[in-house]
Amino acid sequence: MGFTLENTAIYGAGKVEKLLFLYNLAFVWAYKTGLWLNETKSIRICKNGQHEFAFFRDGLLYLQNCL
Repeated sequence: MGFTLENTAIYGAGKVEKLLFLYNLAFVWAYKTGLWLNETKSIRICKNGQHEFAFFRDGLLYLQNCL
């Protein structure tokens, strides 16, 4: 799961820079959404002490369902 940056066929420094900016913006949006979701409904913690989902993945899944 992720943004699959390697599958894009964009060349040129300016275009790649804009694409990376948009990817970073989407990553931060998904991560912040995951943090917000953890505050509103706590992400389940497994027996090893880790969260069931990473904040990014939980936020990304939530945003995918919303959009």
